[in-house]
Amino acid sequence: KARSRKVAVSENGFADVELEVAGLAKGRQSVGCELQSAEGKRLGGGSCEFTRTEAGELPKVRVDRKGRTIMDGKPVFPLGMYVDKPLKGEQFDTYTNSPFNCMMPYGLPKVEDMDRAHAAGQMIIYPIHKYHPFKKRPAKGADTPESAARLVEAKIREFKDHPALLAWYTCDETSLEKIKDLTERQRLVERVDSNHPTWTVLYQYSQVRGYYPSFDVIGTDPYPIDSTSPGLAAEWTRITREEVMGLRPMWQVIQAFDWKDYGRKTGRMPTRRE
Repeated sequence: KARSRKVAVSENGFADVELEVAGLAKGRQSVGCELQSAEGKRLGGGSCEFTRTEAGELPKVRVDRKGRTIMDGKPVFPLGMYVDKPLKGEQFDTYTNSPFNCMMPYGLPKVEDMDRAHAAGQMIIYPIHKYHPFKKRPAKGADTPESAARLVEAKIREFKDHPALLAWYTCDETSLEKIKDLTERQRLVERVDSNHPTWTVLYQYSQVRGYYPSFDVIGTDPYPIDSTSPGLAAEWTRITREEVMGLRPMWQVIQAFDWKDYGRKTGRMPTRRE
């Protein structure tokens, strides 16, 4: 049975409402919001969906109301790096003998890579962000929306039960023009794997609210060293949190590289203090 509630818009332009879900049916639910004028004329609106579960059916990886990542019922702080491809040999040993506990490889990890990571106590954020036909260099076979969706679903089914899996990397700085595609991909992941969140990373820090339907966890990536103040990292983080109204968890991306490694004429590594 549909329920509705009226709330007033505050002076800061927000309307805050809490919905009690205990009385709702178990399963997929839809929540809609409509903005009306004082005369009752519809000015706009939007909707989102969520899945109501029982208390004993919490996802393997979730984020609690304080923004903490919980994996297998225990809090973890994802601290890791992007890597070009799954690490092996001496690089893997160096990495795992460090404070880092996760990694996001751009190259697709195989089962043996996931097994190696798990044995070393590492978590993997699995990359599926290239499975879009609009990408400049899409993943092999992802040349149509239909084929891309099939490949993503197969990849998710292959690894969704692996103990090393932390999250799915679904968007790497994709233009907001592709929000429809990104939202459809989010719905696909939710349908196939309800146990792991998606992670989106953007440099478009002031547009994050427009991406809201397409991610579970958000990150923005300010890289201020050595072109501006290190305070840029704090500024982007503050604005990102405002963009999600404090309602979505954040895994921020911080700079740990020298811009000269990416073709710029000037740059340096951040200092330890920075």
